[in-house]
Amino acid sequence: KGYQARRVGDPYMVMRTADSMERMAKLDDEALLRWYEDLGYPPEEDPPRAELEAFFAAIALWSSLPAQELRRECEAAGIPADDVAQVERDEESLEAGLGGLLIYENRMAAWEAKGFEARR
Repeated sequence: KGYQARRVGDPYMVMRTADSMERMAKLDDEALLRWYEDLGYPPEEDPPRAELEAFFAAIALWSSLPAQELRRECEAAGIPADDVAQVERDEESLEAGLGGLLIYENRMAAWEAKGFEARR
């Protein structure tokens, strides 16, 4: 639903990401939770599947976007990306840094919405 292919630009990356999304949709709840925990996040008690799917989709999108689009994502989310842009010299490192910021903020917001003091 609504994969943003035009923003990605690279047809190969679009196909790879779409394939990833299709594979995720076929995962059972246990496998999806294992994917989440394999990323290094703490185990959660029965997280809603929709939340994990949305997180997977966000990571898939952010992993495929060029730096310019990642900056727009950061700006739209109110995430200051200037520090990363000043430190990272090559495009790949910049994309990884900006994507990491988006992922971090996504988890912090999700955990705080559940009542945890994640940003403490």
